[in-house]
Amino acid sequence: MATTPIPAPEAQANISPFGRIVGVLFSPKSTFEDIARKPSWVAPIVILTLIGLSMNVFLAKKADWRSFSEEQLMSSPRGQQIPADQKDLAIERGAKGNQYFCYVRGVIGTPCLALFLALIYWGAYALIGGARLTFGKSFAVIAFTMMPGGIRELLGIPILILKDPSTLGNPYNFVGSNPGAYMSCRRLRVFHVAGRHCRMGFLLIHCGGELFV
Repeated sequence: MATTPIPAPEAQANISPFGRIVGVLFSPKSTFEDIARKPSWVAPIVILTLIGLSMNVFLAKKADWRSFSEEQLMSSPRGQQIPADQKDLAIERGAKGNQYFCYVRGVIGTPCLALFLALIYWGAYALIGGARLTFGKSFAVIAFTMMPGGIRELLGIPILILKDPSTLGNPYNFVGSNPGAYMSCRRLRVFHVAGRHCRMGFLLIHCGGELFV
């Protein structure tokens, strides 16, 4: 008597890199399951680096670095001790240093941060949790969970273009958590409100990503 062969289950279709970028925001469970099956990190790292570089170039050129450096210097113990005839030179050096830091951060900030976080979580899961998590999978998960941070930086570009540099406040946190503290232009309010939630979104999606792998 012939036996009826049991059909093999159909292979689940892989999600494209662009689909993963969208899916990590709107359908994280299925997206991270797909990343776990076939880890990849090139697309999010490239996109995040381009966004970060663009934002940091605008930031370096638009922010009032001299005022920021002066405030930093005068609020530090060193600023109280430095001779008056050397303060202008110290402020100018601080302003230039902050500008150069923006360019460096724009080029290598994203990959370095992703590498650092991936090492931490890979080590934590391997040593503490006992989970068999490869470094490549950890790096892929980290790369995609950084996408909300990229959205926050993307929102910063129109803010830098449209806002008066003297009203940015802290250049390293100009997409503030309190929109009313920084804004005089009503059309920018939506950008600040959206940016407010990106950090929390990063943490939530990241936790979900690690659970699904």
